Amino acid sequence: MAGRRRSEIRYAGLPEVAAGGVGDARRVLFRLMSVYAVVCWLALLPGWLDDGHPAIVVVAVVVTAVAVVLSRARVLPQPVAHALLGGVPLCTAALTAAAGGGVISAAFAFLALFVTVYAAMFFSRRALTVHLTWSVVASGGALTATSVGDPHNGYYVLVLAITLTATGLLLSGLVRTVWHTATHDPVTGLLNESGLRAAILARPADGTVLVCDIDDFSHVNDALGRDNGDVLLRAVAADLSRTWPRAAAARIGADVFAAWLPTTRDAGALARQLVGLHGPYPAGGIDVDVTLTAGLAHTDGSAPAELLRRAAVALAAAKHDARPWHVWTAEDDRTRRDDLALQAELREAITRGELVVHYQPQVDRHHHRIVGAEALVRWQHPRRGLLGPGAFLPGAERTPLIVDITEQVLADATGQAARWRAAGTPIPVSVNVSARSLTDDGLPERIAAHLARAGLPAPLLTIEITETAIVAQPAHARRLLQAVRDLGVRVSIDDFGTGHTSLALLADLPIDEIKLDRRFVAAALSQPSATAIAVTVADLADRLHLHAVAEGVEDEAVSALMDSIGFDAQQGYHHARPQPADTVGELLASSAAAPGRTEGALRAHGPAWPQIGVDAGPAVSW
Repeated sequence: MAGRRRSEIRYAGLPEVAAGGVGDARRVLFRLMSVYAVVCWLALLPGWLDDGHPAIVVVAVVVTAVAVVLSRARVLPQPVAHALLGGVPLCTAALTAAAGGGVISAAFAFLALFVTVYAAMFFSRRALTVHLTWSVVASGGALTATSVGDPHNGYYVLVLAITLTATGLLLSGLVRTVWHTATHDPVTGLLNESGLRAAILARPADGTVLVCDIDDFSHVNDALGRDNGDVLLRAVAADLSRTWPRAAAARIGADVFAAWLPTTRDAGALARQLVGLHGPYPAGGIDVDVTLTAGLAHTDGSAPAELLRRAAVALAAAKHDARPWHVWTAEDDRTRRDDLALQAELREAITRGELVVHYQPQVDRHHHRIVGAEALVRWQHPRRGLLGPGAFLPGAERTPLIVDITEQVLADATGQAARWRAAGTPIPVSVNVSARSLTDDGLPERIAAHLARAGLPAPLLTIEITETAIVAQPAHARRLLQAVRDLGVRVSIDDFGTGHTSLALLADLPIDEIKLDRRFVAAALSQPSATAIAVTVADLADRLHLHAVAEGVEDEAVSALMDSIGFDAQQGYHHARPQPADTVGELLASSAAAPGRTEGALRAHGPAWPQIGVDAGPAVSW
C-alpha cells in the first residue's frame, strides 16, 4: 500500500492530507476548466455534423471522455494519467488539422490549454515542461501545417506557445504557493501535520516517527508573551533540523513537534539526542532553558495518521510516568482503551454510589494515640471487586470526574467525622484535594457547605494538597488555601519532597502540616541521604510550627526511627491498613478516652492507641 501511494502522490496532489483541502480545491478548479472545454466542444458538434465532418465528431467525443475521466478520478496511477494527458494534444492536433486552417483551427489548437492547466496543478515541474512542450509541438505543428500561406500563421503559433507557457508557469507557481502554505507551519517554517503525513508517505517504509513537546511552554507564553514564545519555538525548530538534517520535521501543535526519522536504530539513542536539546534559547531578553518529552513509534506500513497517533500515545505515557521518553507498544493502546472504558464506568459508578471511603489511622507512636485518619477512596466494582485508587484515580485526575469524586469524599469524610464526634471519639479526618479542584474559586464555599451539612467543627477537617498542585499557580493556590484556612480547616502538604516547593514558598503558604513522602521514609534506614532529608523535614516543621507526619511506615524499625527523629505522627501499614469506617470506629470505641481531652488538642489528647495486627504490604494512597 505504501509503495502504491508513493507512485501517486504527485498526481494526487495531497487530496487526502493537505490542510484546507488543497488537493480538492485544485481538482474543483480543474473540473471547472474541463467542463468549460467539454461545453465548447459539444457546442461545435452540431455544426460539424451538418458539414459532414465525422472525424471531428469522433475526436471531440474521445477528448470529452478523456476530460471526464481525468476530472472525475480522485486518484490515478501516474502512468495512466500521463498517457491520457499525452493523448490530448494528438486529439487537439487532429481537430486543428480537420478544421482546415484559419481562426477555427487556431481555436482548436488553444484547447491544448486543457493539458497545461492539468499538468500545472497535478504534476511536477519536470512533467509540466514535458507536457507543455509536447502540446506546443503537436498543436502548433498541426496549426502550421493547415495554415500554410496564411499571413497570421506565425502569429497564431507564437501566441499559442506564449499562452500555454505563461499559463503553465503562473498556475504552477500559484499551486505550489498554496500547497506550501497549506503544508507548512507559518511560525517555524517546518512542515505542519498535513505536510508531515505526505512526507511519511513519500519516504521509505523503514523509519521512526517521533512526537515531542516543550514542557511547561505555557509558562513562557504567560511570562514573556506570545511573540517571545514564537521566538523560542523557532529556536527549538532550528535545533531539531540541525540535529536530524535528513528528517522530515514538523510542528503539529502549539508546542508539539513531530518528525519522521530515516532510521530504526535504538530508540533510546534518538530520545537522548532529543532531550539533549535544552538550550538555553534567547527569548525576551533572557536565556530560557527547556526540557522536551518524547514519544516514538517505529513505522510498519501503517498510515501516517496512525503512526502519529501511536507516537502521541507514547508521549502521553511518558508524561504520565514522568519519563523523558517512551516507545509505543501495542500494550499502550490496550491500556488506553481500558482506561477509557474504566472512565466511562466510573462516571456511572459515581452516580450509582459505588465509590466507598476507607480510613487509615494516623498514629502518635510516642504517646500511643490515634491522632487522625486519612480518607482514601475505593471503588466497589460490580465485577472486579474492590479497586484501589491506583486503578482509576490517575485517569480521573485528567478529567472533570475528579471534582465529583473529591466532592463525594468530602461529603463522606465530614459526615463520618461528625458521627465519630457524636460517639465521643472525635478525631480529625484528612481529605485529598486534586490539582483541578485547587483551581476552582468555589472550593472554600463548598467545603463550608459540607461542614455545615455535617455539623462538623472546622478544626476536625484537614485538606491535603500536593506540591505539584501548588507550584502550578502559587499565587492563586495561596489565596485559595488562605480562604480554606480562614474557615478553621487545617491544610496539609501531601507527598512532601517529591515536588518543587521552594523554602520561600513553603514559609509563605498558609499550611498547618507537612507529610514526608513515603519514598524517603522507606529508605531512611538504608540511605543516609534519605535519613538526612527526614531529619531536615522534621526540624523544619518544628521551626515553622507545623505538624509533621511520616507516610508509608511499613515496619517497626522505620517506625522507631521516625519517632526518634521527632515526627508528630505516622501513617502506614505497620500501624493499620485503610479500613472501613465501622472498623476504625470500633477501634476508637474500644480505646479509653483520655481525661480532659478536647477536640482541638489533636496530638496530646487523642484516644489511646490499641495494638492492631495487620499484614505487611505496600501502601497505596491518594
